[in-house]
This record gives sequence, structure tokens and C-alpha cells, in this order.
Amino acid sequence: ETRSKIDESAVTAWSNNTTWRGLEILKTETAADGKTGMVEFIAQYKETGAYIRHHEIATFEKINDIWYFVDGTHPKPEQVISTGPKVGRNDPCVCGSGKKYKKCCGVNS
Repeated sequence: ETRSKIDESAVTAWSNNTTWRGLEILKTETAADGKTGMVEFIAQYKETGAYIRHHEIATFEKINDIWYFVDGTHPKPEQVISTGPKVGRNDPCVCGSGKKYKKCCGVNS
């Protein structure tokens, strides 16, 4: 329902100033009814001198055997949980230097 609202000249101008560097498809799913689907991807491109890495989960709808983009969302960040022992500021440094962590590898933490 939003396709008619797209500014084609703005999209064309953006596309002409963008250099595509790659597309990685991470995951695809099609619903049981075969009419909706999802694609998770990472697109990499260069725009005005900056390298961009765009990670998206896009939903699609199939109308008359043609897939149309419906919406896109960013995936939720995964929480990283440390499984190793915690190092305190006054503990010996993990690198084995003999210094306290806060005076060695933890100096910029």
C-alpha cells in the first residue's frame, strides 16, 4: 500500500551515488500459506565515502506470483554473556605481566 508513495527520483539519485559491496542472505522463511515470507540479510555499500553495513529482517508478500517488500526491521542485538572468570581492577593482569590489571591491560577500560 505504500509503493505509490515512493519518490522514484530520490531513490534513483541515492542509488546512483551508492556503490554496492555485497549482499549476504542469513536466513529465509516462507509461511505455510506461501503468501508471506521473511529474509534476513546484511547489505554492504559505500555512500558518500562511508562504508555502511546494513542488517535487516525484511518481510514480503506474494501477490500474483510476485514477491513485494512490505516492511523491514533491525534484528535485536544478542546479549553477550561472559563465561570466563571476572577480573577485578586489583587482580593480577590476565596477560601474565605480574602487574595489576588496572595498571596493565585494563588501563584503557
